[in-house]
Amino acid sequence: MTEAVSQEKSKAGNAGQTRAFGFFLLKQYQKALEEFERLFAEQPDNMSILSNILVCRYYLDRIDDDFMESLFPQEKKLPPEGWLCLAQIFLDMDSLDNVMFFLDSIFDKGDTNIEACLLRAEAFRLSGEGDELLDLMRSVYPRFKSDPRILCMVAGYAADYGNMGQARYLLHKSLKIDRFYTLQSPHFYNYYMDAGKESDLIPYAEEALKIRPDNKQVMAYLAEALALTKQYEKSDATYRRLSEMYKVIPDELKSKWADALYGQKEYVRAFDMAKTISDDYPYKDGIFLFLRKVLYLMRLEEGQREAAEERAKIWRDENPNDIGIAHTAAAILGEKSKDTPSPEFAREFFDAFALDFDRSLLFNLEYQGDELLEKAIKTAKIPQNSSLDILDVGCGTGNLAPVLIPYMVPRGKLVGVDISGGMLDIARTKMFYSKLEQADIVSYLHDKENKEQFDLISCMDVFSYFGNLSPVLTGFYQALKPNGLVVFCVLKPAVGEPLTYSLELSGQYVHSLNYTLASVTEAGLATVSYTGGILRTEIDNPVYCTVIVAQKK
Repeated sequence: MTEAVSQEKSKAGNAGQTRAFGFFLLKQYQKALEEFERLFAEQPDNMSILSNILVCRYYLDRIDDDFMESLFPQEKKLPPEGWLCLAQIFLDMDSLDNVMFFLDSIFDKGDTNIEACLLRAEAFRLSGEGDELLDLMRSVYPRFKSDPRILCMVAGYAADYGNMGQARYLLHKSLKIDRFYTLQSPHFYNYYMDAGKESDLIPYAEEALKIRPDNKQVMAYLAEALALTKQYEKSDATYRRLSEMYKVIPDELKSKWADALYGQKEYVRAFDMAKTISDDYPYKDGIFLFLRKVLYLMRLEEGQREAAEERAKIWRDENPNDIGIAHTAAAILGEKSKDTPSPEFAREFFDAFALDFDRSLLFNLEYQGDELLEKAIKTAKIPQNSSLDILDVGCGTGNLAPVLIPYMVPRGKLVGVDISGGMLDIARTKMFYSKLEQADIVSYLHDKENKEQFDLISCMDVFSYFGNLSPVLTGFYQALKPNGLVVFCVLKPAVGEPLTYSLELSGQYVHSLNYTLASVTEAGLATVSYTGGILRTEIDNPVYCTVIVAQKK
């Protein structure tokens, strides 16, 4: 929003308004507010003064319900700068309908206020109205193509749509016209972040903060860029300085600060910071995954076991009905015999993980489940093009489907079942499956109304979330045709061998080979083969598994 107040003066208030305006220019908003309020008491019909009071209160963060209630009866009398301030206030409150109402009032008067154009563009962006945003930029840019505010705005949205060349050109043009404004614009830094040029961003941000050290947005970009370039101590110091500018630290700032602390291996502080993020944060589900991971790493870190266990206990005590937190705490506290959590845990966990799942498997976990599955099927001497009816249990986003399809064609079917709706949404886009079912796999396999039976069942990296294997294995027996095969894997313990199964620090279960083979037999299945392999990596360490092929005789 523009840092300008109306300078319209009456004869009686000329000196007072000049003094108030002077305070405003010096950013002494409290003194400016007091002067404007004194003037308004003398001139209660002067809407220009009321508009100035509104602007001052906005910068002082003093917009409360009482003030807004007193303002509304006179809002239609306000000059455009008052409507502009109200639009900014409602934009901060995410009340986009009210934003558009006041901006439309400005545009209906034929006002070409650039600040109103900028606010309207941001409102279009937040509401997802891309066509309207594009039309606005097309209409505004030719008229104001030498104004740095418009150049930065258009560059910012060009970067959002991947047009980095245009964004870079416009920003460099803006720098030549008005370097001060351009270096204070969030659009400028947004381009450098989107382009992956964090190291180039840092000197610009440092220059901008020397001129205006109170620019929170620039400081936030600087702190994030420092973290991304692994300058963690500087990032931490910048976040600390930034946090002192807020009465209440925003959730987004806490999240990024926690990420920076995580990169610095300050796990205790990272956990404590992320734990204070409110339930209103749009990415709250991701915060659970972050806290889970940080607790795990804290527990592994030398000298931090006690801190990890203490926080796990408190976290569980504060959330007695949260299945995911209870399961995580049990793992951290070494409650190895704890049995499988309810299906709701798996649903919430994988829904939160769905969008990053494929990328994480490929780049972070180096997942090899598809290779192990293909090797096991070939070992079982199943020919391709066999028209098999196949069930992919815990299918997730469909990563195993390409291995299974050659055995399903030309006349078979491939059915996927998973408890996570988020995972299945991604699987549907790949168009591999004949049918996808969202269900708890135990309930699905034991459903008496489900008469479908299969020649082959795949179940890779699913038993790591089950303690007792019997419910699933007996379900396999019911879902298999005579002589049908199931290929599944269990995780091997890194150290020692539990009698049956054990909940590990990672929150996953490992199973002893003897227990697994006995469970296969008890379910009525016959073991055909078993072999070891590396399923994936975690924290640069291999995760070993046993792949088992069993048959319904």
